[in-house]
Amino acid sequence: MYDNSISEDGSLNDEISLQSEPTGTDHTLRKITEPFSQTSETPPASRLIFASEATPPVTKHQLPRVGDRIKDTYQLAYCLDLMDTTSSYRLDPDQAEQDWLSSINNAPHEKGRLQALASDIVRTFIRDGIKDSDAVKEIVYLAPVLEHEDFRRLLHTIVDGIKNSLLQDSYLLDGLAQMLRNSSLMHLDVNDLVKILKLLSEKLQDTHWESAHRYHSVLTISRALDVMMDTKAKGAHSEGLRSPLLGFLKELRWNTDPYLAFQSAYAYQALLYIPDDESTMQEALRRTGKVVQGISGIMSAVKAVDINRFVAGLGRIQNGLALVEGGQSFIECIKESFSSERKSVWYPALRGLDIFIQEGQFTEFETLARVAPCRKHPLFQWGVCQRLGEIANNPFWDTSICNCAIRFLLEIYKDDAAWNPQLTVKQWILYVLNQLEKPSDGVLAGHIQELYQQSSFVEIFTKPYPLVKPLQPNVFPLLSRVQAKPKTSDVEAALRKLKNERLSDQGDDIYVKPKATATTQTTESFDLMSKALEFLRSEKTVLLLRGSSGSGKSTFNRALEVYLWETYKADGDIPLFIELPAIENPKEDLIVKQLHKANFTDNLIKELREHRRLVLICDGYDESQLTENLYVKNRLNQIGEWRAKVVITFRTEYMAHDYKSLFLPTGRNYIRESRLFEEVVIAPFGNDQIREYIEQHALNANPPLDSSTLMKTLKEIPDLQDLVKTPFILKNSLEILPQIEEASKIHSTTRFTRVEIYDNFVLQWMERNLTLIQGMKLGTDDTAAFSRLLQDGFTKRGFRFLADLAAAIYTEQEGNPVVHYSQFNNDDWKSLFFSNSDGKNLLRRALPLTCSGDYYRFIHASYLEYGLSLAVFDPKVYKKYAEPSPIPPPSGGRKRDERHRNNINSTITNKPITASDGHLVDSPLGKIVLTGNQCTVNCLEFLVQRVQQYPILKTQLLEVIGRSKFDTSTGVSIAASNAITILVKAGVNFIGADLRNVRIPKADLTYGVFDSAQLVGADLQEVNLRGAWLRQANLEGAQMRGAQFGDLQFIKEDSPMGKHLLLV
Repeated sequence: MYDNSISEDGSLNDEISLQSEPTGTDHTLRKITEPFSQTSETPPASRLIFASEATPPVTKHQLPRVGDRIKDTYQLAYCLDLMDTTSSYRLDPDQAEQDWLSSINNAPHEKGRLQALASDIVRTFIRDGIKDSDAVKEIVYLAPVLEHEDFRRLLHTIVDGIKNSLLQDSYLLDGLAQMLRNSSLMHLDVNDLVKILKLLSEKLQDTHWESAHRYHSVLTISRALDVMMDTKAKGAHSEGLRSPLLGFLKELRWNTDPYLAFQSAYAYQALLYIPDDESTMQEALRRTGKVVQGISGIMSAVKAVDINRFVAGLGRIQNGLALVEGGQSFIECIKESFSSERKSVWYPALRGLDIFIQEGQFTEFETLARVAPCRKHPLFQWGVCQRLGEIANNPFWDTSICNCAIRFLLEIYKDDAAWNPQLTVKQWILYVLNQLEKPSDGVLAGHIQELYQQSSFVEIFTKPYPLVKPLQPNVFPLLSRVQAKPKTSDVEAALRKLKNERLSDQGDDIYVKPKATATTQTTESFDLMSKALEFLRSEKTVLLLRGSSGSGKSTFNRALEVYLWETYKADGDIPLFIELPAIENPKEDLIVKQLHKANFTDNLIKELREHRRLVLICDGYDESQLTENLYVKNRLNQIGEWRAKVVITFRTEYMAHDYKSLFLPTGRNYIRESRLFEEVVIAPFGNDQIREYIEQHALNANPPLDSSTLMKTLKEIPDLQDLVKTPFILKNSLEILPQIEEASKIHSTTRFTRVEIYDNFVLQWMERNLTLIQGMKLGTDDTAAFSRLLQDGFTKRGFRFLADLAAAIYTEQEGNPVVHYSQFNNDDWKSLFFSNSDGKNLLRRALPLTCSGDYYRFIHASYLEYGLSLAVFDPKVYKKYAEPSPIPPPSGGRKRDERHRNNINSTITNKPITASDGHLVDSPLGKIVLTGNQCTVNCLEFLVQRVQQYPILKTQLLEVIGRSKFDTSTGVSIAASNAITILVKAGVNFIGADLRNVRIPKADLTYGVFDSAQLVGADLQEVNLRGAWLRQANLEGAQMRGAQFGDLQFIKEDSPMGKHLLLV
């Protein structure tokens, strides 16, 4: 029943009576189109753009296990909504939701935990003095699922925030508008709405005319008035509010900005429609159902609206108005909407459209828009286009729905016969389309582009007004703080910074994919990178990567790190490269120390510990002088500790039988589990890998070199190709290949050794940097120091500096290759090498050293050991006394069947101390035990090769052994043990040697030849005699506690004859 009588004040009394009738879509369309078929030019239902309904936007998230940390506020809102018995999700839960609800019912405390978490988030928001946009987006998203008291406290806080804000932040207004639109009517009362309207009315009057916040204020007023109408609220008619608000809204009709004018007219009409008692219009909307809840997907079931009678009522309102449809301009329509407090039909028509949008009933939406009697009214068209733009701009609607909305906009613009849009409306359509992202439908995008080309778009808006879209949080600062969690963006930003630093710090080392074998004895090889990635996908937790010095362990580790960073995805496993020698006491808090070095805060570290998994790439275990299991000591993968997989490197030269105990991981029960452990060994380069390396080297050279010539030269130099089977030696050899080639021509039978390659490489490195220093502009002090260095011989001083630095590193910090030095350490030993006085900075520049801040180290650990060998014996000092001898054939390890290959007379005699052996005792030879030391394997090899090349060194070492017979000092004992170890490894045999009373504890005499040797009274404690030849050796009175015989153990027994030892 509709009554369009005129009241005493001249306003229209309009009531729409909707009665329940069958409302199927086809039935409805037939009923609707019949009354207007002669005038509306509406196409049949089959030609509707929105051909089907859409499910209201629902975003589901992964449900947490009981007790799990909540990932984000989306997940929390989803959980709280599921727990609400009135939720739309509870009407038809899927299997995952059913299982989760069952788990919640079995753990009652979990529901309380989640509700308490939401309450804590509200309290955190309330406590904040300044409400930033991220926090507002997050809390507004959570608002619809809050408990009643939490919601009301939040609402009052946002309203007070708007009241006290001098800047009138628009995001607070937008947040309030969304809360009003999305939240349950049970949480709202008329006093709230009246308070909001009064506040915004005052703010509007205080706001400058040019302020863009006026738009947001008017929009929020419209939302509040819409809710007031839906809740039968009457408070807006109080004269203390209604009259001032109407008056101010009327003032906006003169505004030149059409968007602000329209929104003001909409709010004005909404205010007019709020009844003093419940009208049939309000009743119709109330019967439609509860206010539909928005972006969190919390929708209530709504009865279908009877469009037939609804449109009929609109038609009767239209007929009662003195407005000629489509005959007035946009501005005139605005003025008409404000005149004489007359209600306009386009407002209830737009409210009807809103209900269909909220329920995803787009066929009904389109039908109402097409057949409404006010369809050609400019303000109705404006409102329709605004809603279509917001549909297309809503990320929660399906793409097909968004594309239909765009097609509808294009039709309204183009179809003058059906719509007859005003120029202002057309400009509004172009503005709306301009704000939307380019549609994925290429044809549709082409139509939009064509429309722009055919039209003349004129900017008619004074401010950039965005299409209203759901406030969608991208970060969750409140939840993060409540859970003591940094923002996801902070975590990923810190990881992104670390990633960029690591990728930019990789250098230009040539990388050739290495191969590996399962053990040192097997020959079947496989691709190492594939094996490492296979390990990371498995349940195993430790991968031990073994290889000889210079075999490419560190290079591979960096390549693995690069691969893992380049394939990293948010929330994925985090690669963390750790140079173990650079970490102080890595047995404790290894990961924390490394992350602190990367400038991670304690809060970020706590987050990573609790919620992320790492891939630890630990480089240089042997260089760190470690003898502890880092996996066990750092409690990796234990409850409440770091979750990590470990890739760790270790030299094959260190052959302790129990080395695996240093790396075997433990399970949750702290029991070592070999099933979680895997070991591989880097294989020597094959010919194809050498060729690939040389090709890259030739290409990178400046100018480029011919790789085939380099390969040919390597093959022609005796024994050189056998040495270059590791990347590091190959690199050094290629750098000094011209010098090697020249030496080869002079001494065609000479066999090159590793130590000679190092000699030449370091010399070339120094000479190259000397040239660079000569081209630099030096200060006065440096110029004087450089002059003195040149007079003394720059490279000679450089080699001495290298030897002294290496010796100091071993004696002062037990061989840890990383030196931390700052200018405040002037009284420390480090200042002797790392201060800038007396040209030390120039010598450091000339050495193969790297510097990172206050940390110094050699470019490869083997250079440190090379320097240590120079501190024991520098061939340049002795070249004027003795030329190097031809190098004997390699001993091949001096095993039993090769014991006679280097039969050199080595009689040890008692003789007085000489200057030569005194020097050796004072050198690192008398201070550092070289045997059983992971960090001196290369040093031993270098000294072995010196013995084979310089007989004078052999003589000096024999003298040191002889001195130990009568000199009981610790230094002599250590020097003698090292000396005999070097000689044995060099192939020197001691057949019949007089070794009575020698003190050589801890010496390595593996496969040594001591037949008929006199070892009476010798100190052989902890000596390694595995494979040694001792036929007819006299061991009477020898101290042999802890001596090792390989598979045999030392047995303490007396010999009746007192002369012979029989091993069975």
